[in-house]
Amino acid sequence: MSESKQQEAEDYLRSRPNVNVTAVDISPNPAALTVELNLEVDFHLDAPVTNGVWDIEYLVDSVTKRHIINILSTVLHCVYFPMKQLRKQIVFP
Repeated sequence: MSESKQQEAEDYLRSRPNVNVTAVDISPNPAALTVELNLEVDFHLDAPVTNGVWDIEYLVDSVTKRHIINILSTVLHCVYFPMKQLRKQIVFP
């Protein structure tokens, strides 16, 4: 990657709001792979987010290779504001 493209990528990421995840609760835990899974995420933002997206991925790390499996992508049809504790609940069927 050229230096200018790398700088553009870094500038783009700096312009995005930071999400600070403060807690994750997964239930039931432990659970079989076929059971519904509930995920509750507490987080803070440093800037407002409108119609954000949560991408949930499962990371499988083996000796020779790392696999990232996309589980769910959910659009948030609302505005989240910074400076307060926020919570997002996601249910995996």
